[in-house]
Amino acid sequence: MNSRSTQSSIHFTQETRSTLIANDHVLTFAHRLAPITSQHALTTQNINFYPDGKTASAMTYFTATHFGKGKWQGHVLTAHGKYIDELVRTAPGQWRVKRRVTRFMGPRIGEPRIMEQGPPTHEMAG
Repeated sequence: MNSRSTQSSIHFTQETRSTLIANDHVLTFAHRLAPITSQHALTTQNINFYPDGKTASAMTYFTATHFGKGKWQGHVLTAHGKYIDELVRTAPGQWRVKRRVTRFMGPRIGEPRIMEQGPPTHEMAG
């Protein structure tokens, strides 16, 4: 494995955009984030390129701050964690996230009820 910086862009695949894997549950991003406005600050990132030149892994730490809407206006929930990604090269200088796992680190700080919403319209199978 080779760790280095890159000028390549990393984009989410449709599969990654639509799912979040956390605590053994698969949730749709749209459902999970609908009742809030969210800001994710990405910090330390380590990218490991594999010898095949076509795959890599990345770990990125984050701080996610969620701001309540509606009846939860004015309330905030903050979470710290890391994204663990599997990457694939789709063209020279272009990489896509094939799979993302989200691991929360420590307790969430603030009002967790701001994330509440009715049942999802559909769930994706893992």
